[in-house]
Amino acid sequence: MSTSISHIRFFIIIISTLIIVSGCTSTRDSSNILSSAPSAVYFTTNEGDQYINDFEKTGALVVSSFDEVPIIFSEYPELQALYIGENNIHYLDKEWLQEMYREGVLIASINEPISVLADVLTIQANLPDIDFSLAPDGFIVMTAVKSFNEPTRGTEGYYVVSDYFANIEDAVQAISAVNTEGKDFYPPPSSLKES
Repeated sequence: MSTSISHIRFFIIIISTLIIVSGCTSTRDSSNILSSAPSAVYFTTNEGDQYINDFEKTGALVVSSFDEVPIIFSEYPELQALYIGENNIHYLDKEWLQEMYREGVLIASINEPISVLADVLTIQANLPDIDFSLAPDGFIVMTAVKSFNEPTRGTEGYYVVSDYFANIEDAVQAISAVNTEGKDFYPPPSSLKES
């Protein structure tokens, strides 16, 4: 009888160890993803999205649940860019997207006309929709909008970018350069009021 109790204790210890180890592995994996602030968020509901790996290579956190996107942005207020997968913009809360836009977060979408993004954000794009039929084979269209506000200079406005790109890395680099350098503003800086 003492032998069977010893076997049962041993079996319980082994199972407990396996449960603890698998729990630690799962926790470690998810904490690695969020242990440091991601460079951006890429939202897509399509599990087979061909751009997931490309966005991960740029340092973006890939999120597939529309409920998680606002949570990630509240946990990481330093996030400055949200990339939205093809045909996914309408999954996100329109009011939340408008708030992020007003706060200066770059909102970008893949293969969406600028008119769709402008409509969701309730702004005038003042830029015609890009002709998707003119995109070279294998190219994507990246469309981005960002507001800016410089209260010390009394300026505010937004910029709109929509162009063809050979790949996600090129698109993110180009959009990020515009995002950080403040180029291509609409309205043009010369038309902005200064105090």
